[in-house]
Amino acid sequence: MLVQMSFPGAPAIFYGDEVGVTGGPDPYNRGTYPWADKGGDPDTDMLAIFKQYIAMRNAHAVLRRGSIDAPVLLDDNRIVLVRTLDDAVAVTAFTNATSDQETTLSLPDLAGKTLTDALDSSTVTVGTDGAVTFTIPALSGRVLIAE
Repeated sequence: MLVQMSFPGAPAIFYGDEVGVTGGPDPYNRGTYPWADKGGDPDTDMLAIFKQYIAMRNAHAVLRRGSIDAPVLLDDNRIVLVRTLDDAVAVTAFTNATSDQETTLSLPDLAGKTLTDALDSSTVTVGTDGAVTFTIPALSGRVLIAE
């Protein structure tokens, strides 16, 4: 979901994804929506995450309309992309690893800038030489914004 909300194009959310709806084999490949007022048990924690990611995308035009550069890092467990729109820059970093991934990049165009995590407001500072180090949480990602 985080990848979709930080990539170009319209995100596609199938009904019920936001509350953990699952299904089985055809023709039962999608269950009914778990309306709480009808006795259902929607996954409200998952819904909160979806809302947070959607709000992040809505708050930063660079995530909706920014250009996307070739990966600045690509290995078996990580991909880091840079998106730009006017003066705004988003560094999007994702991992499929089951452990946190310390990541060091060279981003000379962002030398001396502070990057703010769009999800938790923590910050990392790019050195004057363009070097920056941050951690990507296991099986997740970070969206770092410089505006």
